Amino acid sequence: MSVPFPWQQTLWNNLVIAYEQDRLPSAILLSGVEGLGQSELAHAFAEYVLTENNAAGKSAALFASGNHPDFIHIKPEADSRTIKIDQVRQLQVRLRDKSHAGAYRIAIIEPAETLNIAASNALLKLVEEPGDKILLFFISHHPKRLAATLRSRCQKITIRVEDTATVLEWLRTRLSTSQQNAKQLLELAEGAPLKALQLSEPAQQDLYAELLQDLVLLLDAKQTAMQLAEKYARHEFNIFLTINLHLLHQMICLYHNAVSVKPAWTELLQKWQTQLKPLKVFMLLDKIYALRRAIALVPSLNQQLLLEDLFIGVSQYRE
Repeated sequence: MSVPFPWQQTLWNNLVIAYEQDRLPSAILLSGVEGLGQSELAHAFAEYVLTENNAAGKSAALFASGNHPDFIHIKPEADSRTIKIDQVRQLQVRLRDKSHAGAYRIAIIEPAETLNIAASNALLKLVEEPGDKILLFFISHHPKRLAATLRSRCQKITIRVEDTATVLEWLRTRLSTSQQNAKQLLELAEGAPLKALQLSEPAQQDLYAELLQDLVLLLDAKQTAMQLAEKYARHEFNIFLTINLHLLHQMICLYHNAVSVKPAWTELLQKWQTQLKPLKVFMLLDKIYALRRAIALVPSLNQQLLLEDLFIGVSQYRE
């Protein structure tokens, strides 16, 4: 098993060396902005450790099927936005069992900031007294939202992109696209390559064009803020806000004749531009950044109401 992505190579090497020298901590807080592959790195390392001494391929097959007895992955259940105490209790039971292969037992908890108070307190005891050969990965894009007592007992690893050229080449090769297009996608994703990959998908490109058309209709009073909020609440909120930010940045570029999107989108941007003065565009930018901060602090906020407020703001800014 090798490093999932090239920008993680140094971190991967450090983890492998720590494992080979029997210096792995019992708990690692793996953080960084969304779209850098924290979860993929943790899964790949778990697979590396649990399948290293792979008898007749059995461990690898078990891991690939999601049934390896020494690996546990905890995340919020389908009907919940939090990780609950019952899930942590099940983890504790699993970790009390002997290792299937006589080696490590590994758990990934993500997003770690969604642990409720009871679950966090239960995990704290486990982190303080983990037992032998136990490794807990806490994956978080907002590590400061974890309980301070839990956070302080983890070894902290932050994933960053140090070499943009390496990331651009990876993205260009992965998408079979030009360097310029890869650069634009990476800028749209604010430097997060996996987010750029997601934004390149046809569905996201269609969303970009559809949103542009709907905003023009909103400014022409042919759509209402409530209608658009209901429509776009179905989409992933952070991706939707990222696309909005890109549209506004392109609007600013348009004022300086430096827009860099498809010609059909430029035409729609120009229609939008006729009804929004630069000051209003910057006010909308502030509003979207405020929304991102709010949803990061309180993920349970009603996203449809937040969108309705955003679209009302757009309609009020028309000239």
